[in-house]
Amino acid sequence: MRRMSICLVASLLVVFLGAAQCQQSTPPYKNSKLAVDERVKDLLGRMTLAEKVAQLQSTWQNYGQHLPADAYFVDANGKLDVAKAKAALKNGLGEFSRPSEAVAGAEHSQHAGPAAMAEFTNQLQKLMMEDTRLGIPLIFHEECLHGLVAQKGTSYPQAIALAATWDPALAQHIFAATGLEVRTRGVQECLMPVIDLARDPRWGRTEETYGEDPYLVSRMGIAAVNGLQGEGKDIDADHVLATLKHFAVHSQPEGGTNVGPAPYSERAIRESFLLPFEAAIHEAHARTIMPSYNELDGIPNHSNVWLLRDVLRKEWGFDGLVVSDYFALDEMIQKHHIATDCAGAAKYAIEAGVDIELPYGKCYAELPALVRSGQVAEALINESAARVLRAKFELGLFDHPYVDPKRAEAVSNTPANQQLALQAAREAITLLKNRNSLLPLDLSKTKRIAVIGPNAADVHLGGYSGEPGRGVSILQGIKDKVGSKAEVLYAEGCRITESKPDWNADKVVPADPALDTKRIAEAVAVMQKADIGIVVVGENEQTVREAWADNHLGDRDDLNLLGQQDELVKQLLATGKPVVVVLLHGRPNSINFIAGNAPAILDGWYLGQAGG
Repeated sequence: MRRMSICLVASLLVVFLGAAQCQQSTPPYKNSKLAVDERVKDLLGRMTLAEKVAQLQSTWQNYGQHLPADAYFVDANGKLDVAKAKAALKNGLGEFSRPSEAVAGAEHSQHAGPAAMAEFTNQLQKLMMEDTRLGIPLIFHEECLHGLVAQKGTSYPQAIALAATWDPALAQHIFAATGLEVRTRGVQECLMPVIDLARDPRWGRTEETYGEDPYLVSRMGIAAVNGLQGEGKDIDADHVLATLKHFAVHSQPEGGTNVGPAPYSERAIRESFLLPFEAAIHEAHARTIMPSYNELDGIPNHSNVWLLRDVLRKEWGFDGLVVSDYFALDEMIQKHHIATDCAGAAKYAIEAGVDIELPYGKCYAELPALVRSGQVAEALINESAARVLRAKFELGLFDHPYVDPKRAEAVSNTPANQQLALQAAREAITLLKNRNSLLPLDLSKTKRIAVIGPNAADVHLGGYSGEPGRGVSILQGIKDKVGSKAEVLYAEGCRITESKPDWNADKVVPADPALDTKRIAEAVAVMQKADIGIVVVGENEQTVREAWADNHLGDRDDLNLLGQQDELVKQLLATGKPVVVVLLHGRPNSINFIAGNAPAILDGWYLGQAGG
């Protein structure tokens, strides 16, 4: 009996000693029961300078960007080269830019849907967790301006159209659904909402905003953040980080030209342009913010200490991440000319408080050398690295880095989301004019409907749109509605551009006047056979968009309808038939003739996948 007792005690000692040894071998930062600050402090203390700087960098595996060959570890078909990835990510990494593009590959494979994207992010997270020294997970980010910009992501009405609903509760519902689609694919950050004030509609990015009014923009911005992140400071496994952009005064550029300087007084800046950002931080606890490309009082915002440290961090108490806009550090060299090389740009940015360089860490790769030479204090690196690590702990990535591909497929563009997109489209449509109560149309008195115009037959989603896999044009929507009760006739009438309205394509070919003359004649002939005409005009994704390069334009020098759209409407009205004008566009247009002569006018902006 005594021998058995001795053996039992010995066995228990072995168990206890083993458990103690196991506990000692597990570093505190891997202990999910500890407070986040404790875990961050422990992990940061274990990191080399190279590992800390890696957390301030990112990668963009997009072959369209023509990066150096050794920068790619995902091939043009979306396949991960594990050996190259291990070499490239040996020190870890802060963020991965737009995995939807990497997994889609150069040909935008039809197999790059939700499940494939989830499998791709899982594969990379597994590599980070198991094949790097410290096992620090990645943050993946995507564009989500009016729905996830990826295959099978639900595409809701464009931001400016959502603002026209004046319905923050609807916006919150939309972005909660968007956040779920995003997070289940293994992505934890959305680069939105855009809460710039659209004060110059010549600016091509007007469509991305919630309009010109600080109060409305604030309410919509708060709703978007609450939808993406969930209400409160904690972000659970069904929500993502919201990134406020573009900070600040990006949206009234001098001359209406994208990235033009902002020569405004501090009073105007604080009373109007900063108001939505402050509200979203204080009321919705936004966790990420992106500086804007432009100069504020002559200082590029990615180097603006007053804006990013004095106002954002000291006055407002913001303790989240500051992520650069894409290639903004390069622009300090190429456009603003305040730095002559990447080392200079990196020094400016880190001293101003930019935590992560997007879309890949070209200039921040110089930070270790800058620290070693004494030009940048390592304390600045520690400060930014700690913020990145804190975000990863708060997202739960150290403890739950993987997602379920089946769930990603199940929650994407669901029937419920499709109905939500339809509801949003209905609320976005704005009645501008209705002479003699022409609308709503009485189908019992209408046997032939002419649907005419350059925007009638195609689905127009606007900029920063994905591939939802579905979409209803105005023409198709009317056909579906009337069924066999009336005949629907169609004519293009004229074009806005001869080139396909591809938001990404650089080259824009204006409409051919001679061809448009023929198209208008054909439309008039169709109109003469009809009882009523519905004419869909405005702009398209090539004429209103982000002008991100000298060869990729999107700003305008006036707001008139392009080409012969006014002439089209004029000749249709001359038939004596009633005409309903529907506007689809990303910026307000000057419609003086139409406003004075058309009996009914509807504005839809861009209405999303359910627009028709």
